[in-house]
Amino acid sequence: MRFSAEGGSPRPLSKMISVVRPAQWGAREGLVILVVEMKARRGAHTVYRLAYHFVWIPRYRRKVLREEVADWLDELIREICAGRDREIEALAVEIDRVHLFVSCPPRDAPAKVMNVLKSIAARELYEEFPRLRRSHWGGKLWADGYYVGSAGDHVTSDLIRQYVDYQETQGAGEDRLF
Repeated sequence: MRFSAEGGSPRPLSKMISVVRPAQWGAREGLVILVVEMKARRGAHTVYRLAYHFVWIPRYRRKVLREEVADWLDELIREICAGRDREIEALAVEIDRVHLFVSCPPRDAPAKVMNVLKSIAARELYEEFPRLRRSHWGGKLWADGYYVGSAGDHVTSDLIRQYVDYQETQGAGEDRLF
């Protein structure tokens, strides 16, 4: 099967997929996560390749994301993201944490994305699985903190540093990329 990266010439699927090693995401041994190459997305006045890697945990790092709870949460996160113009690149619900690699429009701040995901997921999980209230009293399913890292396609922090350094020293006034 062949796919088109950005409406250009078709590329084989093997060129668009990379394997994320379990240790990179803290996933259990033997788990392999496939990540499809990000493509440029379009908004009303923007074209972007912007994605965030989120990791968050249940309060007290309790191991409550098992079997049907994990499956239900996976499906719920996919519904939430689909309804808010967010494209999931990779998702892994582990027994004590959730990893989400998601492409979001530039208007969505990472803090807002996480706030929406955690609040809706907690409310829906408490409604669907009332037993979670016994282990997570006080109405808080998720720990306060989370990890977020940003990613863009083909742009590394080194490339950005080089561009900024170039603009400061040699390219003042020029709008030229290497």
